[in-house]
Amino acid sequence: MESSTVISKDLTGFGNLSGLETPRTDLTGFGNLSGIGTLRTDLTGFGNLSGLGTLRTDLTGFGNLSGLGTSEEIDMSQEIPLISGQYYHIYNRGNNGENLFIEERNYQYFFELYIRHIYPVANTYAYCLMKNHFHLLAQMKQVEDLTGFQNLSGLESPNYSKPFSNLFNAYTKTINKTYLRTGSLFERPFKRILVDSDTYLIHLVNYIHQNPLKHGFTNDFRTYPYSSYQTIYQQKNSRIEGQQVIDWFGNPMSFAKFHEQINEAEIQHLIEDD
Repeated sequence: MESSTVISKDLTGFGNLSGLETPRTDLTGFGNLSGIGTLRTDLTGFGNLSGLGTLRTDLTGFGNLSGLGTSEEIDMSQEIPLISGQYYHIYNRGNNGENLFIEERNYQYFFELYIRHIYPVANTYAYCLMKNHFHLLAQMKQVEDLTGFQNLSGLESPNYSKPFSNLFNAYTKTINKTYLRTGSLFERPFKRILVDSDTYLIHLVNYIHQNPLKHGFTNDFRTYPYSSYQTIYQQKNSRIEGQQVIDWFGNPMSFAKFHEQINEAEIQHLIEDD
C-alpha cells in the first residue's frame, strides 16, 4: 500500500494531532449518567458525579458471578464480556512488546480506523496512544443508540468485541503490508476491565493521561500529542465526550488540578502488565 493511501487527512474529533485541523461539530446532547447507580460520598468537590456510584449492573446470562464483588476480585486473565451501557478500561500492547506505532502517520491512521469501527458502537471519554501500547476509557452504547450493528432484532446484547477486533485486524493488515512484516501485531485478547465505581472512573481518566509520562514518552503529559488531555481541558469540539468528563470534575480548572496528582496507587491493582 502506498503511503498516500494509508494516511487519512480527515481525522475528525481527536484533538491535537500535531497541527492537523479538526472540523467543528456540535457538542450538545451528551445526556447524563443519573440513575446508573447510587451516589458515592467520597468524591465531593469533583463536580456532578451523582448517579455514577457502582456502574456494575445485572450480569445475568454470563454464568455464576456470585462473590465477585469489585473489579479487583476478577480474574483478569479471563475475557470479560462487553455489555451495553457499561464503562470499560480498554488497553492493549504490541505482541511480544513490539511497537504498534512506527511513525507519526501510524497514529493518524489508527484514529481513522477508530472512528470507522468504534465510534458507532461506543462513547469514548479518554484515550492515550503510545509507541507500544494504548489506553481507552469507553462506554458501550445502549442497544437503541447503536448505528454500527445490523439485524439486532432478538439479540439480548450485541458482540461489542467484534468492532474492536475489526479495528485491530484492519490496522495490522495495513502495517504488515506497509512495513513488510507478517503475523499478529496486538496481544490477544485485548484487555478490558469493567469500571465499576466513580472512584475508579475519575482516577482512570488521570491515569490514562499521565501514562506517557510514566513510560518516558514525554516530559509533560499535558503536551503529549496523542492523548485526549488537551482536547478535554480546552473543551474542543470533538468526538470525545469531553464535556461529560469536565462535568465529572466540575470545571476545567478542577480537571487540571486533579491531574496534578499522581493517583496510580488507587487503581494499579486493577491494571495488569502496564
